[in-house]
Amino acid sequence: MTLFCFRFLVDAKWFKQWKKYVGYDNWDVSLAGEESANPGPIDNSPLMEANGTTDTLKDHLMDELDFVLVPEEAWQKLTSWYGTVAGQEPFPRKVIEQGMFTKHCKVEVYLMDLKLCDYDDLKKIHVRLFSRADPVEVIKTTMRGVFSIEDDVEIRLWNKYTTSTFELLDDKGNGYSIQDAGLCPGQ
Repeated sequence: MTLFCFRFLVDAKWFKQWKKYVGYDNWDVSLAGEESANPGPIDNSPLMEANGTTDTLKDHLMDELDFVLVPEEAWQKLTSWYGTVAGQEPFPRKVIEQGMFTKHCKVEVYLMDLKLCDYDDLKKIHVRLFSRADPVEVIKTTMRGVFSIEDDVEIRLWNKYTTSTFELLDDKGNGYSIQDAGLCPGQ
């Protein structure tokens, strides 16, 4: 896996049916090429939240049990051959470096949800998703959009640990990632 490349989630049941259809496994070629084994368009609905949005993954999905991760090139080929169910968005996920002391490449299946608010109205919270590898500057850019803050206006980011404990995030320097800043999901 290459750092910052993408992998795409495919429903494991669909992928298993596709493997039967193409005779992927040497020991299971009885249905290879049979129209009855055709998996049809890629259907990732079993991976999606039931809230009607097509871009939200269910919680606690497991690799190889619920979904399979395929490289971008494989995703492009599969969608060109089979298509996708109408209205479904793909689930591209970035390969990032994880770990504080020992770094390793890992597909970031679940993005981190962070709560954003303006100091003038701490009760009005906007939840946004970020990659752990995103620089803290990405949060600033997102906040400028969410709160309609002009580029020439100075802003400061604070991490709220408890009701009265804050840490200034701007002091960390450019390129400092969300993971490096020690931010946690739901913060």
